[in-house]
Amino acid sequence: MRILLKGAITGGLIVFLWSAVSWMALPYHGRTLGKFQDEPAVQRALVSNILEPGIYILPHPDQALEKSTDTQARITAQRKRVQIANGPFAFVAVQTHGIGAMPVQLARSLAIQILGSLLMTWLLLQTGPISYRRRVFFVVVVAMTGGILSHLPQWNWWGFPDDYTLMEMLDLLAGWLLGGLALAKIVPVSVLSIKDVVQGKR
Repeated sequence: MRILLKGAITGGLIVFLWSAVSWMALPYHGRTLGKFQDEPAVQRALVSNILEPGIYILPHPDQALEKSTDTQARITAQRKRVQIANGPFAFVAVQTHGIGAMPVQLARSLAIQILGSLLMTWLLLQTGPISYRRRVFFVVVVAMTGGILSHLPQWNWWGFPDDYTLMEMLDLLAGWLLGGLALAKIVPVSVLSIKDVVQGKR
């Protein structure tokens, strides 16, 4: 249990601090976020067209139109399919009351990274006696796997830009490379079973 807690807190703090530096001090993420030419006009359009907070896509592939027997409805559905393929297309996350104050977001982010580091430490404890370098490599590969499974589907299905997706992937790998360097030190080369760790023998 001691190793799990130490890994969770240490790795979580390292990845959290890297994320803070990456987003607040380095310019790369900002370059992937576009700006509307007329923000007030876009805000008015959103407020006047949304029903509640959530994810919205434009054009929306209305299944009712797809299944309709009305000729005009089916033509509209076809036009939407063409627009989805050729653009313009939008995938928008809308929160009508904002996303919370920065301190609240930072606290949530730290909690997320600590939870992620707890799971990463647990995975390392399953690897058996491997070298320090291979333990670091293991952490990076797990992080890469998570990035591939989470970021690439957004890029594929919802049109997330190439540069944004690439930066998110690189940021994830860099953070967990740093975290992995620490976690590989915390988890010893020769480990007991996870049962022994939980029981306090490690």
